[in-house]
Amino acid sequence: MKNDTNQHTTSRKITEKTNNKTDKMKRALMRKRGASLAELGLLTGWQPHSIRGYISGTLRKKQKLNIVAQITKSGTRRYCLIANNENG
Repeated sequence: MKNDTNQHTTSRKITEKTNNKTDKMKRALMRKRGASLAELGLLTGWQPHSIRGYISGTLRKKQKLNIVAQITKSGTRRYCLIANNENG
């Protein structure tokens, strides 16, 4: 029984950390310039393939957010969260 309680507490801590990281990621994507993979990696500690998967699977498909990727003159890909116009 003692192990079940520890697992529940650990699970809650992991969820809280993940939500905190994803909130930071969303705020970074809402900036005017958006955010690069490197910037998002520094914020979350995630590897690039995990960031791309989260953007594609969770933000775009599940949450239906409008995320665009633009390549700058220097060749850096920047991701931006664009507000959806829902007028009826």
